[in-house]
Amino acid sequence: MAKTYGPLMLLRLGSVPVLVASSADAARETMKTHDVIFANRAKLKLAGIIFYNCQDVAFSQYGERWRQLKSIAVLHLLSNKRVHWVDRVSGLEEKAYAIAKEFDEFLELVIHEHLNKKGASGECQDIVDVLIELQRDDKTSFCLEKDMIKAIILRICLHKFMII
Repeated sequence: MAKTYGPLMLLRLGSVPVLVASSADAARETMKTHDVIFANRAKLKLAGIIFYNCQDVAFSQYGERWRQLKSIAVLHLLSNKRVHWVDRVSGLEEKAYAIAKEFDEFLELVIHEHLNKKGASGECQDIVDVLIELQRDDKTSFCLEKDMIKAIILRICLHKFMII
């Protein structure tokens, strides 16, 4: 592809633009001259809504404000002792287990419905159908377990809604 399109190619993975460098030299030159551009994060609409217009360290654009936020987080907030205290006081771990259980029950239902659906052959397959088909397929080099399928579905759904 590099012979046809050159050393740099811009691809779109869904709605995300991705720059592909076909050689180490092309990547080195690109990062040397445009490093600040590539250091920034994608601007996520929901992150902006939830995190006060991306004013936190995770979603803030690269620059002096981000460096200051990172410094505060690393030096003052993210010690193991403080993080453990916050988790314990806020009940975050227990809440995470409860949410995980709800997601698991929902995903079990989704998979069960897909396994038992009586649709016409040739019906349009969704992501769950594709994963179940891959699980059944003996041609793959590894066993795609149900928990793996649930994790993939969850990741796709949460990413779609820009939660993680």
